[in-house]
Amino acid sequence: MYTDDEIMDFDKTSGSERKKSRKSQQSSGKKRDDYMDRKPAKRRNPLAPFTIAMCLITVGSLSVSILLALGAYTQRKMEREEAAYMESMSSQEVTITLDELDAMKQAAYDQGAADKKEEIYDYVKDYMSQPGAGSMALFWEMYPEYVIYNTSGGYVFEPINHDIPELQINRDNLTVCENGEVKLYENGVDVGHLGIDVSSYQGDIAWDEVAGAGVEYAYIRAGYRGYGTGKLVADEKADVNINGALSNGINTGVYFFSQAISEAEIDEEIQMLLDAVAPYDNYGGPFIIDVEKVEDSTARGNQLSKEERTQLVLYFCNRVRELGYEPVIYGNLNSMFNMLDSSKVATETVWYAYYSDYLYYPYKLHGWQYTCTFSIPGITGDVDASIIF
Repeated sequence: MYTDDEIMDFDKTSGSERKKSRKSQQSSGKKRDDYMDRKPAKRRNPLAPFTIAMCLITVGSLSVSILLALGAYTQRKMEREEAAYMESMSSQEVTITLDELDAMKQAAYDQGAADKKEEIYDYVKDYMSQPGAGSMALFWEMYPEYVIYNTSGGYVFEPINHDIPELQINRDNLTVCENGEVKLYENGVDVGHLGIDVSSYQGDIAWDEVAGAGVEYAYIRAGYRGYGTGKLVADEKADVNINGALSNGINTGVYFFSQAISEAEIDEEIQMLLDAVAPYDNYGGPFIIDVEKVEDSTARGNQLSKEERTQLVLYFCNRVRELGYEPVIYGNLNSMFNMLDSSKVATETVWYAYYSDYLYYPYKLHGWQYTCTFSIPGITGDVDASIIF
């Protein structure tokens, strides 16, 4: 290999010396090209790889920059187009008439009402498909804050008065037995009492058999007032029935079917109750006023207003208390709410008639008469049955 000095001094050598030197090289077996006849060797640039990488990075950065610039341009173009569209829309005047607006509102209302109506229909259908379901039980389920009753003008929804003591029992604890008797169980114990009410319609009664059948209360009709003439009539079986019930250890009460239209007539009816129990020193039961609607539209009691009848019934209760007896009001759904002001009479002791498996009454009760077709040993035919609380 040549040194740097040899390369620098090569041109100073004579031609013969060059030939000699070439021959010498050939003779030594080393073949070399004449330095002057060949191109100088290229030297490798140590910075070349770095330079290439930088070029690639520059090109890549430029591409990214172009893409970013293109994206920004596209975004600005979209924003300009959207702004132009919104400006064109805002410049258009959109109007709707009141009739069109009302029509839209009505359509929405009608659709909502139709959906709700279908929902209610489905609920009623499912409820009424259950065994033992009744319309009044359905009403109670749907409107628990009302007492609902029917009049000639349609159904009345009367809000429950929460100032009146509420029903003191749990309806879920009432059980209807196979013989139709209703029992009240609390913690597995029967705490209700079987009661019946009778009049001359039951004929002769074997009171010992009645007592043996488990009857604990018996309410005896002492008399009634004719709804046409207003005549007072004593029940022809009152005396024997009062005596038979008391003699067999049955709690006994007396009731009067009232058609009184004045306080004076109330006094007459109370007197008939006093006369009925006068022979019995051991009588300590209640005096009961029977308030019911007579279906004959000409009946004298039907001429009273709700306020007038309510005042007469309250007069009865006050007079009976003054005489030392417990007053009781007997009535059904119609008489307790339609014929009388429930907010005033429901605070009294109430014996309530409602013929159903479901006790539909919100306030405290003395007893519930649940059927008029009960059968019991000692009585021929049907008799009213009650559970006394």
